[in-house]
Amino acid sequence: MEPEIDDVLKRLPSGWGIVSHQRCPAPFLVSTQLVALPKVSDAQLRACMQPFWNRFPPEPIGETEQETPTELKSDLRQLMMEVANHPGKASTEYYTAMHWPASKGTRAKQQLESAQLIKCHSIKLARRGGGVEAIELLPSAFEKLGLKPSKMPGKGGFIHAWWINRVSMKLSDQKPEIEKILNGKAVDVAVPTTDGDGWIAYEVQLDTRESLVRDLLSKDLAGGFQRVVLCVQSKEDVERAEKIATGTKFKDKVEVKLLADFYSPTGGN
Repeated sequence: MEPEIDDVLKRLPSGWGIVSHQRCPAPFLVSTQLVALPKVSDAQLRACMQPFWNRFPPEPIGETEQETPTELKSDLRQLMMEVANHPGKASTEYYTAMHWPASKGTRAKQQLESAQLIKCHSIKLARRGGGVEAIELLPSAFEKLGLKPSKMPGKGGFIHAWWINRVSMKLSDQKPEIEKILNGKAVDVAVPTTDGDGWIAYEVQLDTRESLVRDLLSKDLAGGFQRVVLCVQSKEDVERAEKIATGTKFKDKVEVKLLADFYSPTGGN
């Protein structure tokens, strides 16, 4: 289903649908009688529909769509190279950069997922009340492209690394350095102070447990960073981190921000 059509269907009231048939080119609305049912989980729905789907197995891919281990369709390769060269973007930003319509980008992404070359992740954007989709290149994708798997910044997983790249993109006019090391202490991103005599640390902190936040602040400030900006996921995390920082001797050197503040649909540089 195309994303545009899916968006329209989601706006229909309960019990209404759209019908289109080759004998009647113009789509028309239909309504059905609502039946009171108990809440059904996704797992129950999948189990109920499985016999139906078993009657309609997926059609085999034609010879023109099959790929050898050394060959890859040019548009799929293009999307993977875009992801490899510009980590930290949302999937739709890659499509825009390549001047692709969303439908083409979605098809290419789905084909790469089916081929187990990429994995898609949902990124929360608390302030915007939603999220975006990020694309992770799997080791098999780097092999297809003839590239060495890139080392993800930071010690966390893909989402942590995605945000590190995103923060760096947002701070691009301040000459950021990813995994900057100062006196043996490394931070996710650092930018020089305005006078050029010191460094400000930006830490992507997805876990705001008190012990982790205290240790992180102690490490960074002991390493010589003049200030630390903690970047967290939700407003609750902001409140928790600010409370923790206030209870330490570092409170005047700590600022807490939402990670969503570092996201802009332009995608940065």
